[in-house]
Amino acid sequence: SAGLETAASYLADRHLSYGLEPAGASGTFFQRYPFGLMGPDPDNAQVTFVGPGGSVEVRVGRDAFIEGGSDTFLDGPLTFTRFTSGTQPQPGSMGGEIAVFSLPGAWGQSLWQSSLEQADFARTSGAVAVVHILDSEFPASVIRQLGSSLAQPRWRLGGDAFLPRLFVRSRAIEGVIPGGAPWARATLRAQLPLNVVNDATPPNVLAELPGSDPELRDEYIVLSAHFDHVGVGRPIDGDSIYNGADDNGS
Repeated sequence: SAGLETAASYLADRHLSYGLEPAGASGTFFQRYPFGLMGPDPDNAQVTFVGPGGSVEVRVGRDAFIEGGSDTFLDGPLTFTRFTSGTQPQPGSMGGEIAVFSLPGAWGQSLWQSSLEQADFARTSGAVAVVHILDSEFPASVIRQLGSSLAQPRWRLGGDAFLPRLFVRSRAIEGVIPGGAPWARATLRAQLPLNVVNDATPPNVLAELPGSDPELRDEYIVLSAHFDHVGVGRPIDGDSIYNGADDNGS
């Protein structure tokens, strides 16, 4: 925001007035980091499953909904994972693969939490995407509702997209991947584009006071605080400035 930039400039000016040296990028007091506002673009998503029974294009918004996305076209093998809560992943064991998990039951907090555990397992294992298989009769109305909700852009620290996750009703793919068929013979070909609303690069402010002791000057003591805050809000006892002084103190 403009307020954050003003606060950063104020801090840089104060550091300079104290005789501190800039410790940011290119001789400045600033170090910028990616912090993007992004979300999936379901209107332009394309999803095709290929298996022993042929291929089928799955309609996002009718039989599937998505979270996250990818800048690259997904074209890789599907690996069915018999995951149970508490199972420890092996880092890198699914490098380049697309993890498939069964996600049975009615939608609710418990099912959502299970999907997050599955996604964490896949991410740690090195999977490039996740497919959650929903019940055959998972309501189309819930698919539309969840698809709309998860399509809302969210801020992402680091600028990386959320791991692409596809939630699909089992009946949408049962003709292509029959029950009991080896998942190793199935692949996913999908375009799950991202909608980047704001590709922001807010600043950190860094200043340095060089040490004077010849033996200790290469060691560092780091003092940190945050300066991002809500700024001005509802007055409390006539004071509308939200100073933020209590945050670090408590």
